[in-house]
Amino acid sequence: VEPVQPLVRYCYANNYLLPLGRFPEAIEQCRLGLESDPLSMLLHFAMALSRYCARQYGEAIACSRRAMEIDANFYPVWFTLGMAQLQAGSAQEAITSFKRGAELAPWWSFGAWALAAAYHIAGDYEQSQEWVRKLEAPRWASGAKLMAAAYHIAGDRQHSQEWFRKVNGSSSCAAAFY
Repeated sequence: VEPVQPLVRYCYANNYLLPLGRFPEAIEQCRLGLESDPLSMLLHFAMALSRYCARQYGEAIACSRRAMEIDANFYPVWFTLGMAQLQAGSAQEAITSFKRGAELAPWWSFGAWALAAAYHIAGDYEQSQEWVRKLEAPRWASGAKLMAAAYHIAGDRQHSQEWFRKVNGSSSCAAAFY
């Protein structure tokens, strides 16, 4: 039997185990993949994301930082780092991480909505609204859906419902995503 390739482990962890909520198994697949390919940014990213999904925020932050030692320009890791920092209660650090991610991938709408949400959570509503206005621009095809999600994550029900209405005429979170 041939050994399992690291990319296969990444795909299995990221695309199958994580969506099923099988976080310990995803972490193990990433660990095994990194044994074979310690420079794989995809595996480092999947490890950080798996730790984040498992609510192991300190480990997710540490994994993200290890990945950045290899390639600090791999923008998905900045997003994962920011999300972990946000959940760990470090909104200002999360803003810094999301800003860097937005600089690296200015076209990536997930980074923009995450930055808007982080500013909102940090209480900087002016900056949050500035990013919301950017997401309203036509180039952000999924901006309204992402802003609905950002406000939903931030616990701002009123703004979340307003954005869900922009998505499909309903204020329901589920209706916007299905």
